[in-house]
Amino acid sequence: MAKHKHKKKHHYRNAASGSVARRPTAAEPEGGQVLAALAGGAGGALLGGIAANQGWKPEVISALLAFGGGLAAWKTEGNWRVLSTGAAAAGAGQFMLMMLAAQEEAKAKAEAEKLAAASATNAATAAKAGEKPRQSSIGVAHAFNTIADRVAEIYDDDATRFADAA
Repeated sequence: MAKHKHKKKHHYRNAASGSVARRPTAAEPEGGQVLAALAGGAGGALLGGIAANQGWKPEVISALLAFGGGLAAWKTEGNWRVLSTGAAAAGAGQFMLMMLAAQEEAKAKAEAEKLAAASATNAATAAKAGEKPRQSSIGVAHAFNTIADRVAEIYDDDATRFADAA
């Protein structure tokens, strides 16, 4: 009996010049799906606005919209799934906007406290030196107060000069 010849197994290389299998791309959404997503987002925002007018906390509203929309998207099919996804996205978007607003509010509060502390420090330093405390540097009000102080100094000097001459 003849010996069976072993065929050499082909090992693939990274630089192989064979054709590459492409993954199929997702089909473009139909017009009805796009409208359903927009309607879900708008409906979620509308429900959130109505709930806010009724006195609900924004955190609760956004959590209910996101969770309820996600649950409905998981359990339904077709355009209802797309509509529910839009509502969930509206809730998640509202939650993220609240988080960003809270961060900005915290930054503004920290800046205001820092400015107040600096103003108090300036007033205390001026009081020790026997000077009038300087106004905080807030735009037009600061410029007006600075000019008023300088004008008062000029007229005070003239009043004392003329008082001596009389």
